[in-house]
Amino acid sequence: VTGGPATATLTTIDAVNDAFGPINSTTGGTTATVLGNDTLGVNPATPANVTVSPNGVQGFTGTGTASVLTLNADGTITVPANATPGVYTVPYQICSIAAPTTACDTAVATVTVSGAPALSVTKLAGSPTVALGTDPNKTDAGDTVTYSFSVANKGNIALTNVTISDPKLPALTCAPIASLAVGASQAVTCSSGNVYTLTAADIASGSATNVATATGTAPPNTCAVPPCNVTGTSTSTVLAHAILSEGV
Repeated sequence: VTGGPATATLTTIDAVNDAFGPINSTTGGTTATVLGNDTLGVNPATPANVTVSPNGVQGFTGTGTASVLTLNADGTITVPANATPGVYTVPYQICSIAAPTTACDTAVATVTVSGAPALSVTKLAGSPTVALGTDPNKTDAGDTVTYSFSVANKGNIALTNVTISDPKLPALTCAPIASLAVGASQAVTCSSGNVYTLTAADIASGSATNVATATGTAPPNTCAVPPCNVTGTSTSTVLAHAILSEGV
C-alpha cells in the first residue's frame, strides 16, 4: 500500500462589513460592490470566484415604511427612486465557486439613504393702523402692521422644532412646532413681537418689507454634519398705496 492519508485543502474566505452612502432618496442610486473589502484566500473576492446572496431580513432605522433595497449579483446594492430616507442594513453571504470545497462567510452592508428636506413659510401682513401714528387721519410713522405666519413641509422627510425668525421683529416670540409631517402645513402661534412699527423711512420709501425665515431640523442622516437644519423664507411688503393712504 502506497501513499498516505488524503489531505483536504481549506479555502479561507472573509466577508467584511461595509458602509455606503448617503444616497439621495429622491433619485435613488447604486452603491459600490460589497466585495470591495472581501477576500478569498489571498485574492480579492470578485464575481468570478464567489457568489453573493442575501442572508436574512433587511433592517431599517427611520420614519415611515421601509423601502426594499436590491442586492445584485455583482455585490452592488440598488436603492430605488423615492425610497424612504433612513439607515438600512443588508445582510449578505459570499461563497466560493471553485470545487471541491465550498467556503462561505457573512457580513452586513449598511446603506444610508438621505432625505430631501424642504420647508416653506408664508408671511401675511395685516392692514396698517391709522390712529396710532403722528397723524390720526392717515397711516404714518408710529402706526403698526401685524404679521401672521404659516409653514409647510415640502420635502419627503418629517421635520422637527420648526421656528420663525424675522430681523425686523427682534422680539418675535412664536411657539416652536414640535413635528411637521411630510406634506403638512400649519399656522404658527405667536404670543408677542409680531407687530412692526412703521418708521419715517418706511413712509418715505412708500413700502415696508419684512423677510421671515422658518427653520426646521431633519434627521441626522440627511446631511454630512448634523444638526441638519433646513430653512425657508418669505417676503412680505406693505405697498405705498396702503401706507400713504390719506384716509379717503
